[in-house]
Amino acid sequence: MKVFFLLISLSSFTTFAGVTLISDLDDTIKITNVANKPRATYNGIFGRRVFAGMPEFFEEARKYASELHVVSASFKIIRPSVIKTLELHGIEAESITLRNPLLRGGKISYKLRAISRIIDSGVDDIVLIGDDVDKDPEIFVEIQRRYPGRILASYIHVIRNRPLPEGEGLETYYTAADLALREFLAGRMDLESTSRIFERLILDESLFNVIPGFAHCPSESTIWDWQLGTVFSEEASRLVDRIIQHCTPSPKS
Repeated sequence: MKVFFLLISLSSFTTFAGVTLISDLDDTIKITNVANKPRATYNGIFGRRVFAGMPEFFEEARKYASELHVVSASFKIIRPSVIKTLELHGIEAESITLRNPLLRGGKISYKLRAISRIIDSGVDDIVLIGDDVDKDPEIFVEIQRRYPGRILASYIHVIRNRPLPEGEGLETYYTAADLALREFLAGRMDLESTSRIFERLILDESLFNVIPGFAHCPSESTIWDWQLGTVFSEEASRLVDRIIQHCTPSPKS
């Protein structure tokens, strides 16, 4: 069965020649807790933790993606910290775009300009990766409207579990394994790479690196039912069992 899926994924790579990843930073790659301003400020400057499996995801995605661009609404003053965090975890990015505090306009207009500039500068199709803490979902819907046919996928990391705007193409994920599996099913990430990311999370000593304490922590396995019909059903079941234990409150004595 896995050999069959491997042949399918290999045969589909030529379809996706020329892919660029554009990713948010805080609460997408880096564990920041943006909703808590004092904590976010501290983590933005001093924090170095990233979500388990994300470095491996970006490394494996290099097999089909030619570029990674990180676009964050954090201010430029923390650029050295951002660079150090990415380097520490081996995440290579072609560009890091941070916000100039002297420029007018809010986060939405800034991110729309920054992402549009990257898309306009190349010919690749785009995979967008963000989270639901701020306005990434709304921004991604607008980017899809502006660039019909150019956006291969728009992924939203569930942190707050807030309602998302209506619009085709927004796909939620809770872990890097979810993200890798969605890319595998799209024919971009190969079987070996996806398996590596699942194993990375299954073996992670602290699931707080997968779903931190401040993030929405699902205690029902049904949200992962879509994975059980795939070639990774066994790995998904193992990981989900660990997540459910992590997210289920201990009974009070």
